[in-house]
Amino acid sequence: MLSYIGIYRVFPAILTNGELSPNREDTYLLGKHKIQIYRWNKNTLCVYFASNNTVNNILPQLQEKGVQLELYLQGDVESVYKVKESDIHKLHEVIRFQIKGKNIQAKSIKTVRKLRKSISKTS
Repeated sequence: MLSYIGIYRVFPAILTNGELSPNREDTYLLGKHKIQIYRWNKNTLCVYFASNNTVNNILPQLQEKGVQLELYLQGDVESVYKVKESDIHKLHEVIRFQIKGKNIQAKSIKTVRKLRKSISKTS
């Protein structure tokens, strides 16, 4: 997702212990309703929905835009769908990725501190 720095705000993955993921490419885009977009492989992205209510609201809107989603994982309250990277701008039209701070590097100190605080509040 590092190629999207300057277009969208790119966030680093923070492990449950509060440390940064050792994988440099382990980053994601954040959209409304805490929807996360992360890289699956060279041409495929994954869309992580934190709640199935969000899926029920957003999925029809994405399908109207012509986005082809393939269910990858579904749990009791969350789900992950695969999507072609070429559809990222269609995803943005519906999910509205965060843009404020788009020029900030994913692993900047301010970003990491903010994410660590949000993790400590939820634990």
